[in-house]
Amino acid sequence: MSFLARLKETLNPFEEVPDKGAAAETEDAPETPVRTGRGRGAPSVIFPKVAPTAAGVDDGTVDDFLKQLRAETASRRSAGHTAFYEKLDALVEFVPDPGSRYKAALKTAKGVTAKDLLASITAVETALGEESKEFEAEIGSAEEREVIGARAEAEAIDGQIETLNQQLGELRAKRTSLAGGISNAERKYAGLRAAFSKALGTFKRELDAERTNITTHLG
Repeated sequence: MSFLARLKETLNPFEEVPDKGAAAETEDAPETPVRTGRGRGAPSVIFPKVAPTAAGVDDGTVDDFLKQLRAETASRRSAGHTAFYEKLDALVEFVPDPGSRYKAALKTAKGVTAKDLLASITAVETALGEESKEFEAEIGSAEEREVIGARAEAEAIDGQIETLNQQLGELRAKRTSLAGGISNAERKYAGLRAAFSKALGTFKRELDAERTNITTHLG
């Protein structure tokens, strides 16, 4: 499983990550040794804690990546490098002075020199560069697929919105025309009803007059 796949839950760009506000607190914290499990087969070794400094970066995600990077590059440390840190770890409670502790650890880690340790660190840095290239290749590919897909969908929606806006304008114009037609029709039929009612009344009065004349003159 790839480095990116193991941490895919941290790569959702549409998920809001709450601001924990921890970066400011950790930046002012004193540098204290923490156990990180760097040694090959060893339960833990001493490593100085470094607070993240990038603004807006979630500390939890930084820690996840940091742990993964340490785990992925652990095999590049030489056996002597691992043995040195195991000795250094064992001496931390008995030799408080860092300089004395490092020298004592180097003496007890048989056959290891400072040059060996620096060469091992260089090997880890090389592995770190490889991890960085792998991560960028994978995240770049994933980002491209997701962003291109989302952008295409957004552009399609923009097109639909433009079409709907055009249809909406046409419907509004038709609605206005219909409203005017309805108003004219209502006035027309109201006028027809009024004219019919007036004619009906006039004709009824004519019939009443005709009845009156018949009964008056003819009995």
